[in-house]
Amino acid sequence: METVTKVKVFTKAIAETDVLYVAQQLHRDLRQIRKSYSKLLSHEEVEDIYDSVVTFLIKEAITNIGFCIYDPKDDNLVYHEWIYIVLQGDAIPEGLRDTQQGKGGEPFRSAQNLPSSAEFTAWVVWSEKFLDLPQDQQEEIVNETIWNMPGKSLFKRKHKHPTGWRNEGFYVSGQLGVQMQIYEDFE
Repeated sequence: METVTKVKVFTKAIAETDVLYVAQQLHRDLRQIRKSYSKLLSHEEVEDIYDSVVTFLIKEAITNIGFCIYDPKDDNLVYHEWIYIVLQGDAIPEGLRDTQQGKGGEPFRSAQNLPSSAEFTAWVVWSEKFLDLPQDQQEEIVNETIWNMPGKSLFKRKHKHPTGWRNEGFYVSGQLGVQMQIYEDFE
């Protein structure tokens, strides 16, 4: 007998297969980021981030996740950044809801002359649902990931060109999706 586990989202349910499809597309993007920035991101880090993303999507713990190439020695100046805005249910554009859309891992243009101090980081914005949980339940979720508990410190990054952003479309499966935005600031 086959069992399907569902996660309650607003008034609709998200199947684990939808979580896995969306997370798989982000995983493909991470692998492509690693190919371009292999000195900044290890294979192990890619896998750890992927595992964390799956947990966060299942638990509805985040509203955004970002991957960032930046220079901490230059006031966190960003060279390349990917932001995924998590969408659920009616927040997904009507024509995309209840379908499978998007394929991760597409090649992209990468920065060629990064300073030696450049680094990679992944960051999240916690959901209200997660932040409303008692601390022991938050810890239970976060302990399954590479992230620390939410705190007062924020990763503050600097974008030299606010118009350097572009929308890159959606990854959607069923009642779960992400809208991807990319920032580039390099020649």
